[in-house]
Amino acid sequence: MVFGSKDGRIFILNNKHKVNQIEKIDAEIFSVLINSKDEYIIYSNKSIYYNRKDYIPKKETNFYGKVRAKYTGKQLIEPDFIYLDRMNFIWFAYDEGEWGGNVYYFDLNKKEFIYDDWLRLDDGINYKDRNEYFTKLKEKYPEIIKVIEKDTVYKYPYSLGISSVTKGATYNNKGELFTTSSDVLNSIYATRNGFHYFVDGTIKKITNKDSDY
Repeated sequence: MVFGSKDGRIFILNNKHKVNQIEKIDAEIFSVLINSKDEYIIYSNKSIYYNRKDYIPKKETNFYGKVRAKYTGKQLIEPDFIYLDRMNFIWFAYDEGEWGGNVYYFDLNKKEFIYDDWLRLDDGINYKDRNEYFTKLKEKYPEIIKVIEKDTVYKYPYSLGISSVTKGATYNNKGELFTTSSDVLNSIYATRNGFHYFVDGTIKKITNKDSDY
C-alpha cells in the first residue's frame, strides 16, 4: 500500500505492516493511484508525478480552477472525482453545478493530456444536415472515428458522453465499464430565483467494439 501526506511525503506499508517513507515531493498531495504494474502516480497541487517525473497541464483549464474563477489559479486544484482505468487513462472530473462539468484525461502510456474529448467541428459554420456534419467530422478525425458494419465507433476515450458531472466509474466481471453522471438528457430542469439546475442521474455502459475503439 502506498499513501501520501498533505506535506508531500510518500509512504509504503510493507508486508510486515511497517510504514516507511520512500520519497518526498515539494507539493500538497491530493491523490495516490496505483497502475497495473504496481507503480504509483501522485496527483498534487503542482503536477502529475510519475516515475520521478513531473507532468504539468496547460493553463486556462479546469486543472487550475472553474468557470467562474476563469482558471486564474496558479496551482492545480483537487478534482471532484479522479479515476485510473484499465486502459491507463487517469480521469479528472470537475463538477461546476449549474455550469455542468468537464472531464480531462492523462494518458499514462503516451504521457499526454487530453483536454477536449468531445469531438466536434468549429462553431459558426452551417451544414445541410447531420449526415454532412458527420462526414466532415470523420474527415477531421480519421484516426479517431471509424464505421464498423452499422456502428460508428470512437477511439477511447473520445466522445464517451460523460463530460457532465461524472461521479463514478467501475468495471464489472466482464470487463465492461460503467459510469455514473449527471446529464442533460431525460432530466428534470428547474428554475428558482434565477438559478437553473438539473435533477438527473445517468448510468452508461462503455464497451469495446474493435481493439481500443
